[in-house]
Amino acid sequence: HLYSKLGYDPFTSFAYVSRLVSSPQMVAAATNFAPNSIADLIAYAKAKPGDVTYGSIGAGSANHLNALLFEARTGVKMTHVPYKGTGPAVVDLLSGQINLMFDSLSTVIQNEKAGKVRMIGLTANERFEGAPQFPTLHEQGVTGYDATGWFGFATRTGVPPDIINKL
Repeated sequence: HLYSKLGYDPFTSFAYVSRLVSSPQMVAAATNFAPNSIADLIAYAKAKPGDVTYGSIGAGSANHLNALLFEARTGVKMTHVPYKGTGPAVVDLLSGQINLMFDSLSTVIQNEKAGKVRMIGLTANERFEGAPQFPTLHEQGVTGYDATGWFGFATRTGVPPDIINKL
């Protein structure tokens, strides 16, 4: 979806072996940002189109795409602020320079525990067993939204099935 010419077809060039790990993202809000829930965020963003800022680790990153999906599902318009990595984006979130980040739970949970950010929604279909206190966007009315990141193992097409099963 991001590149018109990859040189391969991601659907036919690989034999997918296994998903290794899944990682939900959180919508983390700066403590100086008023909305405390996804419903509050949607209402605020609809009342002030473009005023809500969100940081990402760069244009086209999972963080950025997850925010775009949120905009598409909710009809809100926010302003993207791309950074060169997680560190600078989190620093600006903690200082209130940006309102939100869609980021991995592992990146922001320690800051939430320290009261430096507020978690307002998990981007998975179900609550995360490691942090069940955080409601999903789906539970908060954003249906059809699942932006769980994952890492997996793949090989080239044509590897015999017995080798794939062994892997």
